[in-house]
Amino acid sequence: MENKDTIFIIGGTGFVGTEIVKELLNLNYRVKLLARDIKKIKPNNNLEVIRGDIFNCMHWENKITGSLAIINLIGIIREDKNKNITFNKLHVEATDIITDLAIKYNVKRYIHMSVNSASSTEISSYFETKYRAENIVKSKNLVWTIFQPSLIFGKDDKSINLFIKNIKKIRILPVFGNGNYKLQPIYVNDVAKAFTKSITNIDCQNCSFELCGTTVYTYNDLIESISTNLKISNMLIHIPIDLAKPIIKIFERFDFFPITTEQLNMLLSNNTCDENKVFNILNIEQQPFDSYIKNMSKYT
Repeated sequence: MENKDTIFIIGGTGFVGTEIVKELLNLNYRVKLLARDIKKIKPNNNLEVIRGDIFNCMHWENKITGSLAIINLIGIIREDKNKNITFNKLHVEATDIITDLAIKYNVKRYIHMSVNSASSTEISSYFETKYRAENIVKSKNLVWTIFQPSLIFGKDDKSINLFIKNIKKIRILPVFGNGNYKLQPIYVNDVAKAFTKSITNIDCQNCSFELCGTTVYTYNDLIESISTNLKISNMLIHIPIDLAKPIIKIFERFDFFPITTEQLNMLLSNNTCDENKVFNILNIEQQPFDSYIKNMSKYT
């Protein structure tokens, strides 16, 4: 089969990016992948790995020439200001650089990873910088698509899998607040298909799409679903938010501590979608969270 056009990916070595690269290669695209650490990338005849950093692009930027599309997946969920790793730098400044490079090298198609609940809010710097990045994308002379996923689950995710591990190990589970805040988790392969199928779909041009799973859960419901499918009995201990916040504030600067104030605020925000129409547009049949957990329980 003849190769399709080249897709240039930035931030594609993480959990979601790895799946998107795999999907692109399955669709017979050529892929150019910019990465700082190339050790864990599996070689492929249709994959060109480019060692580089988005903030020092003069040594590699000409590699963008001739690409059909640029996919920007850069993002962090935890800052490390001592290493100059901040939401503003990675979300806002990087997006400004990448979109300018797309224009410079005449790459009209640009696809951007944002987040569900991105908004100009004081609740979360993460949400606020993602929102500012979206506005940068919309302001440039590009044919863009912005995806705003909810909590993403899959084999190698670092959120749901950690959650499952704790449920299996800890019989008394701490829950911040009443646990009634809502989530709508989405399967990583469904996200990857949305990104890859949107490249050539005219109905996805200059549009933003929420990406959510098939079912809305409360945090309590999510624990119950996992525990039931894994045949584990747990007790929930609800920790008042006013008590949790000062404790988290003290310990969040340590890498070993599992949550920051920023992440707590994000968790307490209802992470659901008002609409999920892109899956109909792209003819993608989604994998429900419950069926994933049931399948996973066979191997645990």
